[in-house]
Amino acid sequence: MIVLVGYMGSGKSTLGKELAKQLRIHFIDLDEIIEEKIGKNIPQIFDIYGEYFFRKQEYLVLKKELEKRERRVIATGGGTPIFYNSMELINQFSQSIYIKVPVEELISRLKNETATRPILRNKTRDELKNFIESHLDERETFYKTANYIINYNSIDEAIAEIKTKFT
Repeated sequence: MIVLVGYMGSGKSTLGKELAKQLRIHFIDLDEIIEEKIGKNIPQIFDIYGEYFFRKQEYLVLKKELEKRERRVIATGGGTPIFYNSMELINQFSQSIYIKVPVEELISRLKNETATRPILRNKTRDELKNFIESHLDERETFYKTANYIINYNSIDEAIAEIKTKFT
């Protein structure tokens, strides 16, 4: 099992889908499972139930998926490894990969998604840059405990690098 971790906008879902396709294994997106389970999208879950509720659901879904021990690729949310003992669980049950993307690239990818990403709502470009820099700095402590770190330059390069480690 391969679990992708990294900051929001790092391409975990996009990369995960393509990687799973090339490896001919199943792909799981934790956010999609949570949305199906609750019957609402992530911004709605944050708005109605709050972040604590979301993080608890995220942890429970992650734990359940990891315990299945099936060969597949799982894309986590950007905050998944930070809460509870999730990164320990990820490393215990899978091969974890931190998808590392430079801050400027993250800003470029996320600047048009501030309305759909609850923790980025209503931020200007400067606020977004400051937020991502400090937030990523906090989260990287967890991300860097992954088994592997991939510097994401392109989807093809990242997949090729991952495949050399797992095939």
